[in-house]
Amino acid sequence: MTKMQKLVAFIPNMFTLGNLLCGCIGIIFAFQGKPEWSFFMILLAAFHDFFDGFFARILKVSGELGKQLDSLADGVSFGVLPAIMMFLFVEHQFDFLGYYCMYDSYKQAGERLSEGSNAQCGFSYDPNQFN
Repeated sequence: MTKMQKLVAFIPNMFTLGNLLCGCIGIIFAFQGKPEWSFFMILLAAFHDFFDGFFARILKVSGELGKQLDSLADGVSFGVLPAIMMFLFVEHQFDFLGYYCMYDSYKQAGERLSEGSNAQCGFSYDPNQFN
C-alpha cells in the first residue's frame, strides 16, 4: 500500500475523529451551562458520523480501528453527551421547582451539602411561580 493509499484510507477515520471531538466539546459546553451549543455539537457530530460512513463505502475502506473508533465516537456523541444534558436539565428543573436544602435555618436552592451535615432537604411548591 503506497503512502497516498494509506492517506486516502484514513479519510473516514478523520471524520470519525471529528465526531468524537464534537462530542467532547459538547460535554464541555454542557458543563459550562450552554445547552444550545451542546445541541449544535450533537448536530455537527451527526454530520461527521454520516460522512465517515459515506466515505468508507465510497473508498471501500474497512478496518478494525475504524469500527472501534466509530463505536467510541457514537457512544460519546450520542450517548454520553445527551445523558449529561438530560442530567443537567433535570437538576436545573429541581432547582426551578423548589428543591431545597436547609442548613442551620438558612435556605438556599440547590445547596450542596457535605456528608454528615445537619440538613433537611425536600421540595416546596408554589403554584404562583408558573405562568
